[in-house]
Order: sequence, then structure tokens, then C-alpha cells
Amino acid sequence: MRSWQEPHYVSIGMATLLCVGGLFPDATVAQRASPAMPWFQRAIVGMEVGPTGAQFGYSSPTDERYCSKWNGAEIVRKCVEANAEYLVLWLRDGDFAYYNSKILPKAPGLGNRDPLREAQHEAAKHDLPIISYCVVQQGGIYLQGNPQWKMRDAEGNEIGRFCFNSGYLAAIKQLVAEQLAYGIDGFHIDMLDQGFGEPYGCWCDACRELFRKAYGHPMPSGVTWDKTWDEMLEFRYASSERFEKELTTYIRSLNSRATVDFNYHGNPPFSFEVGQRPVQHAGSGDFVTGETGVWGFSALGVGLNAEFYRASAPGVPFQVAIQRGVRMYHDQTTRPLLHMRWGTITLLAHGAFVTMID
Repeated sequence: MRSWQEPHYVSIGMATLLCVGGLFPDATVAQRASPAMPWFQRAIVGMEVGPTGAQFGYSSPTDERYCSKWNGAEIVRKCVEANAEYLVLWLRDGDFAYYNSKILPKAPGLGNRDPLREAQHEAAKHDLPIISYCVVQQGGIYLQGNPQWKMRDAEGNEIGRFCFNSGYLAAIKQLVAEQLAYGIDGFHIDMLDQGFGEPYGCWCDACRELFRKAYGHPMPSGVTWDKTWDEMLEFRYASSERFEKELTTYIRSLNSRATVDFNYHGNPPFSFEVGQRPVQHAGSGDFVTGETGVWGFSALGVGLNAEFYRASAPGVPFQVAIQRGVRMYHDQTTRPLLHMRWGTITLLAHGAFVTMID
């Protein structure tokens, strides 16, 4: 079997047409020859599909236009038409669930419909794996409704992020359990960061107590750039790692075949503030996942990001997500077809399997 550390020499010319041109040949049958093999070991290119509007939180819970045309079955059919080998389907963000959740409010335009149920029913006809796109760290309606889980700065003021050492982990476990009940094939868990900007760190009561037990003295009062601050950074890294491992263990306890991957944020141009670093966090799931693209990583960052992810967990398969838009996510200005093909070919040449985000 071809090593995931080798470029996809045979598949490059074919796979680049997938999703970006709708012309992918039927040669993918060879990739699917062994159904017992995990989906990510037989897939080359798939799609992530999500709605536009609520990713960044604080959307209107009464705007019934939002997601009124969101149709799980249609999404699956379009992905099958493009010969996608898996579908990462948006199920949870900072505001809404995109299925019948007992925990989160459903996107207002869905009414009585359940897009996940629709997608699962249609995907079963085509043997298309459905992967949950599930956000963890996101400001929005759910965070505002549960202020007890918010991070706090050194002065005790609330920060608009979830603390990974709070009761939030138990809530996430409930979310993944109700999604698993639909029969999905796995999880792409995004936003495991601790913020992409100031303030850095959480000084809530739970974190203060855990830090004191670990290091024998109180947390620093702020960014001190000394040994105590080094310990603070280690504490943050450990908090992220513990959250990921506990969540993975729980998912495995419910379904040992469900795959888990965490979107890794410790790559350039990000730094210590995200609470992740190579090796420790990149290999937390079944494979490494990271992003690239012009919007945040530069036109020359595609190959660099792929090599960074490969080196972060040697010998482990790695997925790179790249979007169709020109600028930030949810930008409706689509890149030229040849540009999307170039990005896909580049990632495949570096040994990644590719998720095109729409």
C-alpha cells in the first residue's frame, strides 16, 4: 500500500479535477477497493460544505431566511456528482446546530427539517462517508447562555471564549453523542484554539486551582516573560491536549470506528497564543488536519503548510483544507478554476489528502 509519506504520483492528475472542475474520472474505484480500510486511508479529495453567515457567532436566532434552503440530500448529491470521496458536513457552530439537537438551538430557517438525517439517508445510497464539522471554540449564543464556562483575564473579567478546564467538556460530549446517534463516520473538530489574539491565558477559578496543584504556586498576574510565564504556557498546552484526549476517548467509547481529527492551529503564521504546538497537538486524532490558502497563509504557504503538517506527526496521514474563495471564509468571490487546481495538485504532491471547503 502506498505510504502517506510519499507523493500521490498516480492520482495527482485525476484528483485535482475533483470538486474544482466536476470532471474527476471513475478511477477512484481503486481507492475504494477495500471498504474495511478507514475512509481517510482510501480517500484523496473530499469536500467540506457549510452555510454562510453564522460561523463567527452572534447571528439572529429569528432570521428564518438563514438556512431556509439548506438541504442535506442535495448537498450529498452534488458531492457525488463531483466524485467527492467524503463529505465534511457543517453540524455545529457558535450559534446553531444544523440537525435536531436537544442541546443547541437549530438554525432558524430549517423549521422541522433535519439536514443531517437527509444527508445520511442520501449518502447511504452512495457509500459516501459523512463527517461532522463541529466547532469547539466559538463566541455566540451558546457561550452567552453559559457564562460559567467563559475564560477570565487576570483581573477576573470575562473573555469571549470557552475555558477548556470548565464544565464545557461535558457539554461537548453530549453534542458528539447525539451526532454519533445518526450514524456518522467521524468528526472534524475545529477551533481548538485558546484565542488568536490578546488576552493570552485564562485566570478562572478552575484554572487557578489546577495551576497551583501542578506547579505549587499561583498563576502569574499577567504576561511576565519569565519562568512562571513559561509554566503558564505549558499549562495552556496541557489544557488543550487534555481536552482533545478526553473527547477522543469518549467518542471511541461510543463508537470505536468513528474517526476523530482536530483542526491544528499551531502552524505558521500562528504563534503561542493559540495554545497548540507541533507534535503535542498535531497528532491527537487519527490523522493530522490543518488549513492553508491565500486568505491567511499567503500564496506561497500551500506547500509550506503541507510540509509543516507532515513534519508535525511523522508517519501519520495528513489532511489539508483549502477553500474555494479568494479571501476569508464565506467570501463569495470564487477563485479561478486553474488556481484551485494548482492548490490541489500542490497539496497532493506533498502527500496530503485534500478537503475543498465550499
